[in-house]
Amino acid sequence: MLKRIGASSFVERAVFNATQAASVVSTGQAVYFRIPVIIPDRDDPVVFVNGLVLVDLLVTWRSGQTDAIEELLDGLKTPTDLPWVMTVSDLVAALCVNFSTDVFRASQDLRNRIDRISDEATSSGHVDGDELDAANGRLHTLDEVAGDYGQVFPMLRDSNSNALDLGGHHSRIQIAIASSHALARRVKLYYGRIAQLRQQQVEEVSDKTNRRLGVLSVISAIFLPLTLLTGIFGMNFQHMPGLAWSWTYPALILLMIGTVGGMWWYFKKTGWV
Repeated sequence: MLKRIGASSFVERAVFNATQAASVVSTGQAVYFRIPVIIPDRDDPVVFVNGLVLVDLLVTWRSGQTDAIEELLDGLKTPTDLPWVMTVSDLVAALCVNFSTDVFRASQDLRNRIDRISDEATSSGHVDGDELDAANGRLHTLDEVAGDYGQVFPMLRDSNSNALDLGGHHSRIQIAIASSHALARRVKLYYGRIAQLRQQQVEEVSDKTNRRLGVLSVISAIFLPLTLLTGIFGMNFQHMPGLAWSWTYPALILLMIGTVGGMWWYFKKTGWV
């Protein structure tokens, strides 16, 4: 296909040797670019759109089934939807603007999810670990895409190629660049919020552990005097006071009950239990 549309051998090597990262390869007559696109409701939401711009010709192709991108590309080619799209350069600028807008919208959805987790944690005192892990995964995806956009958009704008001239559409491509910068700032903010929720989750687990250890400590403290009494009266000596008294056993039981009750009341009053 590349040979059929007149792509040079340099462009062919650039296309076939391209990595998964977003990139731009420019020559005087052609520009090859690779842009990540966010597709919601997928296990792997990042799909790469490949573009090859020759003079007055844009070729896009993709891998996998992604109807949303097809619809988007069809919409971009309709002048009534985007009346300022008249040239290949207009179309590339439109791709950048629309892709950056979709990703920025995805960042807003992530913000709503983080807000929901934070509100639930505030009201119930419990941080949902599964929800937090899912949000963190989405955040890493946005971070990856934001980094790619921050590199590929300026490279497209400054490609200095005869096939692609975005200099006359500075405001258009600048919208995409500004969106990528804003997205990077949002990503940094979201990392901080998720870190706070992680810390709250750790403190919640630590608090539960400390409470359990506190209860065990109280129980151990209560049984210490009981162990002392049973140890004393469990010794086998020939002469021990009280062994011959008929009321010694019930008195000892009452003493133990009183000791347990008194210590429990004390720990309850001081807030240990």
